[in-house]
Amino acid sequence: SDLVWTPDIVVLNQVSEFHSTFATSQVPLVLADDEFKKKTNANVIWTRRINLESRCEVNMANFPFDTQQCSIIIGSWAASRRQMLLIDEHRRDDASELHTSEFWVKNISAFKRNVYMKKAAERFEEIQYSFLLQRYPHFYILNFMLPMLAVTMLTVATMWMNNAGIRMNSATRLLLCIVQIMNITGNWRPPNDSDIWLDRFQSHCLALTMSSVLQSLVMDYLIEAGLLGLPWSPKPHFLDTLLRTAVCLVTILVFAVDLCELVKQNDMRSFYTKFHSHSSRLVIGFVYVIFILLGASSVVSFLWLVLPQELWKRICCLGCSVIAAGAPASKASTRASQVSEVS
Repeated sequence: SDLVWTPDIVVLNQVSEFHSTFATSQVPLVLADDEFKKKTNANVIWTRRINLESRCEVNMANFPFDTQQCSIIIGSWAASRRQMLLIDEHRRDDASELHTSEFWVKNISAFKRNVYMKKAAERFEEIQYSFLLQRYPHFYILNFMLPMLAVTMLTVATMWMNNAGIRMNSATRLLLCIVQIMNITGNWRPPNDSDIWLDRFQSHCLALTMSSVLQSLVMDYLIEAGLLGLPWSPKPHFLDTLLRTAVCLVTILVFAVDLCELVKQNDMRSFYTKFHSHSSRLVIGFVYVIFILLGASSVVSFLWLVLPQELWKRICCLGCSVIAAGAPASKASTRASQVSEVS
């Protein structure tokens, strides 16, 4: 096998040294049959496995829902196109055979190009394999997003407590939970020079939690200082309802904008499936219940402040009259049925 010429095929965009890319030792040359020679015009097969680290320009803006495009460029370091031709044997179903614990290989494409080197005055062939990789976000959803989302909504829900001091104490403890979650999960967040989606989401959770604590702090200070007892000051219930409604609506709006930003980058059905796995259904249901209750309470509280009391009385009286009008009719029908049965 030492007397047979072997091509100097290397990965041009690799990180390691060229000589360590392909293991040439203990790799035998196989003499092919006539059918393979007619098909490929070659009668020697040299198969080598490769384990490499290549360069890839990644975009972490949508982490952990990001999709990366990486490529491997294979070519000859010394043999030009006059001495060696490269043939791509890529199959379309190769992507389904690759499995990783962190990425899903969505697609593999390959194309060949000719590169002219001025110093050598020769053309060299290169084959570039492009890999479309989509990250599995389940780990980050379960350990990063859902805990912070649930704790943030619970912090907002503390504003519905009657005692401002107690709810401020409860909200402060939940704020410390948010900070602790950020510290614990800090090692799994990729360090990056630009802003990523997960950093924005966590900063939004921290800011919204702080706003809930600040609302309770302001209400406690105004009540204890007696500023709400002045003739020109609003009523404590009116101001408390107005502030917590504003904080709750802003919280729902911020989370909706964050999720809509991801929906633009992902398919809606696949995005829904990522959040509704078997291990996160209970937490997702809990978050849904809090969202619905806080949203409904905020809308009702806002309408209670905006609409006049006479309108609310009419609505309540209308409901009572409907119920009262339905009760005698039901009794009359039952009496009529009883009389008919007796007769």
